[in-house]
Amino acid sequence: DQAAGHATQPDKTEFAAVTKKDKEVLKKVKLQGCTPKLPDMIEMLGCLITTATRKQCTLANARTAKAMGSLNNIIGAPISAAKKARAVAAQTIPIATFGSMWSGPCKSKLNSLRAKTIRCLWGASGKMRCSEAILAILHDPTRVDQQHASVYRALCDARRILKKSEKRADLFRKCLQRYANGGEGSTTGPVHGMIVACEKINTCITCTETTIQITTPLGATLDLDTCFDTHFQACLREACRYSILKGLVERNSKNPEPQRKDMVGIEPLVDLGATMALLNSNKSMKEEDNGEAPKLSVPYKLDPQDRRRVQSIVAGNTLAPHRLLHAGKISSDKCNHPGCSGVRSDTEHIFWKCCKYRTVRAPFLKAIDNKLQWLKVNDKGNHKKIKKIIETPCFLQCGICNGDENALKDTYNLDQDDFYKMPMSVDKIFHDDAKCNSVEINGVRYVKIYTDGSNHNGTARELARAGWGVYYADGSHHNIASKLHGLVQTSYRAEVRALLHVLQTCAAPAIVMIDCKSVVNIFNNFLMDGCAENKMLQERDLWDTIFELAAAAPPGHFKAQWMPSHLNED
Repeated sequence: DQAAGHATQPDKTEFAAVTKKDKEVLKKVKLQGCTPKLPDMIEMLGCLITTATRKQCTLANARTAKAMGSLNNIIGAPISAAKKARAVAAQTIPIATFGSMWSGPCKSKLNSLRAKTIRCLWGASGKMRCSEAILAILHDPTRVDQQHASVYRALCDARRILKKSEKRADLFRKCLQRYANGGEGSTTGPVHGMIVACEKINTCITCTETTIQITTPLGATLDLDTCFDTHFQACLREACRYSILKGLVERNSKNPEPQRKDMVGIEPLVDLGATMALLNSNKSMKEEDNGEAPKLSVPYKLDPQDRRRVQSIVAGNTLAPHRLLHAGKISSDKCNHPGCSGVRSDTEHIFWKCCKYRTVRAPFLKAIDNKLQWLKVNDKGNHKKIKKIIETPCFLQCGICNGDENALKDTYNLDQDDFYKMPMSVDKIFHDDAKCNSVEINGVRYVKIYTDGSNHNGTARELARAGWGVYYADGSHHNIASKLHGLVQTSYRAEVRALLHVLQTCAAPAIVMIDCKSVVNIFNNFLMDGCAENKMLQERDLWDTIFELAAAAPPGHFKAQWMPSHLNED
């Protein structure tokens, strides 16, 4: 304060004492004639500072109460369920998670907020719904659940803050190492908050002299200073979903009689692409069938009523007679169809066996059988996997498909040795070709080079694979098509990788034709002002190399132009 020219303000100064003895000592101290304040808790920049264990939830509890008020407003609003989910993610959860990195609300407040959130997302009538299925399958828990949203935010914020300052990151690592060696008493608030956040989703944190890594329960090892934002965030979302569904598995296995018989067989990793195929599809049936019978293997967009039915099935909220009997709503749960001989009418019977729906069910059963027969002949390994999924109660009654942990782990271990990191040989350098499309600008001939990136199965992390290509001229040995190396398998990264290849190999003045506007804008902005964008770019490792190569090239050597995708250039 003296160095900055400020005077100490004793009336605004507050101290926190760890023990009663220290508190008594401080009471006798005079600060410029004033007795210092010794509150049990201090709020600073939205975060709680306290030495009293019983006070650590006070601020978070107050925010949770405020979030509950927000939920009440959303519940009463005359809007659709989808808009209510967006409102929860945009308003309620940010209120509840603000300043919660160091300490969270008490368990009772957390459970109350979660129960009201589920009521907001689902409605008050669905008393038979499975809360874990609603939070982890039908929605993204990092957007609608306070606990997992705070974990996600804490880890993302820690990563963002530590990447900004090497000094801060070094202090953070040293504190983590002290904690690992048994020095819990000297742990700072942010470090303790990160450790608690990792524990909530069963994630391990390790620290070396140079890196801080977290390992998710699915086996993904993530550096906090990684440049792969997309991969980092996706792995955290997977870990949060895994944590919630693992709780469901444990809840079902505690007692000899499962609490949720319709969820028997469910695993912590669910194949969201398969389970949510109907709910996520935007394909119109008219676009696909062209007057013919719709393909049973193609998911079509559902109308609102059918969409709610499918959501009810996935959430385990079907009102089958055996459930209504248990609730005392009817006197018998026997099927009243003559062909069923009075068997018990449970969910599995209605979906798979009841004679009443035989004609509706027949084409689907035939399609399933044909697919299994094909797999039995052509792919015996997957035949066993698919048959096991179909025979699982959670699939038979709720349509939930279990995921493949091994396939996901294979994605975590994809080859990262991209050849752009190695020196480029002379024969790879492109100088010019008479067959190239070209254009003259200010007396300079610019060759047109076409790039593209693509992604297959982009919505399924286990199956997503991307590739990129560069086209110079017809028959040119410089034309290239390659798989995308690394953990991030997205079309955007493939587009950026293709641009990088051009900058590495093209010695002639060139206009790079790209069908991704974002890539074109970022590259052209750098060419105009010579400065990389200040914001945290996606795929920063590739962009840094691109900016370095572009800066070393002669002025005006490279240009980028957008062109529509999947069209021939006239």
